[in-house]
Amino acid sequence: MLDIIAERPVKALNDAPPGNLVGMGITMEGTEQNYIEYELMLDMMWRTTPVDVESWIERYAFSRYGSNDEKIASIWD
Repeated sequence: MLDIIAERPVKALNDAPPGNLVGMGITMEGTEQNYIEYELMLDMMWRTTPVDVESWIERYAFSRYGSNDEKIASIWD
């Protein structure tokens, strides 16, 4: 699912004829309280290129926990 989130908003932005895509929105209910999906969806609204999901998760985990601890990395892997 994260791969889809990391690619499709940018694809829609770049494939749409100029002026047709005017914004994006999400509902928390649609993410079933999956916080990483919610964070990635919000992040993608500011991007014009896809993200590498593995790198994004590493930065997300560091931001969330303030550490690059091996145990944290293995859990997110």
